[in-house]
Amino acid sequence: MRSAEFYDELETRLSAPFSERMIAVAKLAPGMRVLDVASGRGEPALRIARRVGASGSVLGVDLAEPRLAIARSRATTEGLHNVRFVVGDAENVDAFGSDFDVVTSRWGLMYVASPVKALSSIARSLTKDGVLVAAMWAEPERVAWWSLPRRVTEKYAPLAPFDPERPGPCRFGTKERIERDFSLAGLSVTHVEEHEVPIVEGPDASVVVDWVRAVMTSFADAVPEGKRSAWEADLLHEAESYRSGDRIVVGGTSLLVVATCYRRP
Repeated sequence: MRSAEFYDELETRLSAPFSERMIAVAKLAPGMRVLDVASGRGEPALRIARRVGASGSVLGVDLAEPRLAIARSRATTEGLHNVRFVVGDAENVDAFGSDFDVVTSRWGLMYVASPVKALSSIARSLTKDGVLVAAMWAEPERVAWWSLPRRVTEKYAPLAPFDPERPGPCRFGTKERIERDFSLAGLSVTHVEEHEVPIVEGPDASVVVDWVRAVMTSFADAVPEGKRSAWEADLLHEAESYRSGDRIVVGGTSLLVVATCYRRP
């Protein structure tokens, strides 16, 4: 089985066009000051650092220090000196300043305990004309990388029902939910677009089983030992339906959201 790091690198490569689209809609330019929330291993913060150049700066914030250590290593390897990565809570990012031209967050805000609190903090961190560019996953039925292993695992182990009010990948799956929470935080949604984003691919369906075991560990761990062979066979069978030519490709629909402040929370 390949490591989680291998699949993270694969996702970074497959989702690169989407990250570049985030940068485009943010209208980033040299000299800008950018905050990347839930920065993880540095995607898209490192891309942004290259775009804003030496005269700009990027601050990446995440709760997981081990992930940030990988991001720092990547920045060093790429010779980027205009980006920093620090441990911080998405619900209190305004503690890092209130003069960011752009705040970005790629697939992170869905997991915070209080999204309205996090969005309010982001609003306070922006300059008067600043923008938030955030990526969310759509409804479960349009997010195969999550719904596929969940659907199969439910046959072999009890899982909590999907609840859009709880942290999870599809929490902001509808435009109505996005607009509700953004408005409560003092943010006005000015643009929403959808993109199909691949997350994992390989020559055969076994890549999906390996990926679930390495990355979606909660599903694999939920299956009793005596049922895992049947679970794997079922997952292999279901994954085959995602074949595209000579590759299995599993991904999902992502919503790209642009918002501005209409009031300071």
